[in-house]
This record gives sequence, structure tokens and C-alpha cells, in this order.
Amino acid sequence: MAREKILVCAHKQCEIPKTDYLMPLHVGKALTEKELGFVGDNSGDNISIKNRNYCELTGLYWGWKNLDVDYLGLCHYRRYFDFKGKNPKEFLGNYDIILPKLNVLTMRASDQLMHLTTRDDFYIMLMALLKLYPEYKDTVLKYLFNSNKCSLFNMLFCKKEIYDDYCKWLFSIFEEMEKWVKLSSYSRLARLYGFLSEYLLLIYCKHNNLRIKYASVCSPNEKMELHNTESFKVLLKDFTRTFVRNAAFLSLPREKKIPVMGTNIVGFMNDGIPYIDENENILDPK
Repeated sequence: MAREKILVCAHKQCEIPKTDYLMPLHVGKALTEKELGFVGDNSGDNISIKNRNYCELTGLYWGWKNLDVDYLGLCHYRRYFDFKGKNPKEFLGNYDIILPKLNVLTMRASDQLMHLTTRDDFYIMLMALLKLYPEYKDTVLKYLFNSNKCSLFNMLFCKKEIYDDYCKWLFSIFEEMEKWVKLSSYSRLARLYGFLSEYLLLIYCKHNNLRIKYASVCSPNEKMELHNTESFKVLLKDFTRTFVRNAAFLSLPREKKIPVMGTNIVGFMNDGIPYIDENENILDPK
């Protein structure tokens, strides 16, 4: 096997560009009888059965547990890094990790994430993260509550040891969350962990002082930067305008403290879920 691979997550029949480093992976294979003609994420050590909630992260997990390579990354059958004609290792150069160019939001990252998921899910994520990794507090404040940027698509490329360390960190947080989260049957809200990781990846990179190289994301059919298309800009503007209107009540000072909603505390106490109180202590109501 080549010593550098990028997993191409796919759930339907598609044409994968032919390169030495792209490796197609059928994600969510445990949930379907469909055969795509390449390896499924239900082989080896896997969480394929969780694909409805984890999305492409079942592929991320599979690469962590089953591939022996020097460099590893993740992309999608519709979205690829534009390496400007270079191989990924060459494009990485002296940097530690490649991420998509940051998406600039019209509100704080925390506010947008609360609307993509639910406020309860958001605070359960915070509780789990700060319970396991309290040293991340300042990074969370800076890049979640006082920033308007995120890294979309869960795409990355880096040395395998960085990939493994990120996965160990990320999936430990989600394992803690799973004790308390009540998953929705709505198709969008069900993709909870896939949404959360798009915001947690940048937090991990910044906290660990990784040298990030940002790359354009392109479609194999369109050969363009997705975020530079006028149609995408219009769609994003309409999408976020509603978010801004609905998020107005969340305008709290967030420079030094984790903001806590009293309604969340009461709800978590009633449901027996550990929560972060106004003094940033993690309390277990049981």
C-alpha cells in the first residue's frame, strides 16, 4: 500500500478520480445491501452502523483503526482538495495539516452550531469536551464563542500520528456525549456528530498549535472553488439571514466565560444530565 492515502467517502455509485493516493470507501455500508464495488467501512474495527448520525466520520474512524500508512486524509466523492497539480504530501510541505479554506460566517461559530443542531446538544458537547479536556477552555472561547469561522466538510490531510491523535480526542468526546444525547429522527438533526466535528476540528488544530495549510475545495465535475460561486454566496446569504434573526437573543459577552443558559440547566437537572453551571463547574444532578 502507498504510504499516503486520502479516503474518498461515498454512499452511492460514482466515478472516483484515478490516483495512487485516493482510496474510495463505502460509508454507512452496514446500513445497506447496496454494493459499490469498493471496500466498506463495515470491515475491521468500525462504527459503520452509526453513519446516520456520524456521516463521513464513520470513514474517518475506519481510517484511524484500519490503515497503516504514513499520511492519511479524508474527502468526499463530490468534494476534493485542489492540490494545484501536486501530490498531497508535496502540497503539505512544511505544514502539519491541510484543511479546506475557512468558511466565514455572519455570526459567531457557537451561534450557528446551536442552530445546526440544538441548544441542548451544543451544551452537552461543551460539557463532554470540558469534562475530558478542561485545558481546552480558552481555545473554545476564542475559536467557538469569539470567532465566525469554521472548517467545513470534515476534510483533512496530515501525518497519520496527527490523524490518530485527533480521532482519539474527537471520538472520546462523542463517546461521552452518547451517554446523554437524545438523537432526533429528523434527517438533518440526526447528523449531529457530523455537524459538531466541522467546528471541533479547527479547535483541535489551534489548541495543538498545528501549522495549517488551507486549500481550495473543488468538484470533479465543475473544477472550481465551491465557495467562490455566486450561486453558493446567494444561498449562504439567504441561509444565514434567518440564523442572524433567530440568534439575536444569544448576544452575550463571551470573551472570558462560557455562557450558560438557565433553561438548559433546569432541563438537564430534570433529565439527570451532567451540566456546566454559571461558575463553569461540571455538576452531576444524580
